[in-house]
Parts: sequence; structure tokens; C-alpha cells
Amino acid sequence: MRFLRLSFFFATLLFLGFGCASSRTSGWDKQTEHVTLTEIEKKELEAKGEVQWARRYLRVNLMKFIEAYDTLAKAEPNNYKYLIGLCRGYYLLADGLTQESDEKRIFWERGMTFGERAMATNAAFKTKVLAEGGKIEAALDVLTNNEIEAIYWTALNLENWGKASGLLTEVKNKSRVE
Repeated sequence: MRFLRLSFFFATLLFLGFGCASSRTSGWDKQTEHVTLTEIEKKELEAKGEVQWARRYLRVNLMKFIEAYDTLAKAEPNNYKYLIGLCRGYYLLADGLTQESDEKRIFWERGMTFGERAMATNAAFKTKVLAEGGKIEAALDVLTNNEIEAIYWTALNLENWGKASGLLTEVKNKSRVE
């Protein structure tokens, strides 16, 4: 009888305490809205974003940076600079400027999405990862030094998202962070 109580207790802890394994859609599989901007609008928006980035230690400024770069990424969906800026920006927003854990998880997931899209600007990576059934870790060998930032910031977002989403999610995604 004691064994059954302990088993039930540990099963409840596993389910409630650690959460179920979360799943998500990879960044390159998500539909994105397209925005048309003139070259002047792009330059103005990029300048605005850079000013806000310099003041990123305040949440309001980081949010303005994200808003500007999100618009730029919608205008140029394969622009590595905009994608990696968003990946890093969402990580910093979640890690340092957000208190609520559900909101942190959302921001880390968004950061991963932009990081995956940044890695997918390398055509060989995108081709290989799609051929491997979406397994990023199977295609990392084709990434170059040009994608170092994307690898780093995506891994940080993934690690923190996994921890915040529960033990099963963290274990499920462990090979991607390694």
C-alpha cells in the first residue's frame, strides 16, 4: 500500500511539478507577415532601432528596438542582422527585464524562432535540416562562422525556455543545446 502511495505521489510530482514536454514549431515553418518599406523607411527604422538598442537596459527601449526590427524583418525576412537582433533582444527581454514566468517563456520562444530563422539564412543548413526532418542538431555541421551569433543566442533562448517549460521539455531538447 505504501508503494502505491509513493508511486502516485511521484507520478503527481512529475506531472504537476515538472510539466509536460512542450513542443513548438520551428522558426522557418512559421508563417510571417510581409511589409513593404521604402529604402528611406528602412534606414530610418534601422536608425531608430539602433538608438533604442543603445538604451536597451530599460524595458521600454528594448521593446521599441524589437518593434523596429520586427517591422524590418517583415520587410526583409532573410536579413540576418534583423533576425539575430530579434533573437538577442527577446533573450535579453526575457532574462533581464521580465518577471512573470509565462511571459519569459513566450519571449524565449520568440527568440528561438528568430534564431532558427537566422541560422536558416544559410541555405545549406536549411536544406539539410529539412532533409533531416527538422532536427537542427543534425545540420549544425554546415553552419559557418557567419552564424555563430545565431547558434549562441538560439541555444541560450532554448536552454532557458526548456528550463521554464519543465523537466521533460528540458530533457527532450537537451541534445539541441549541447
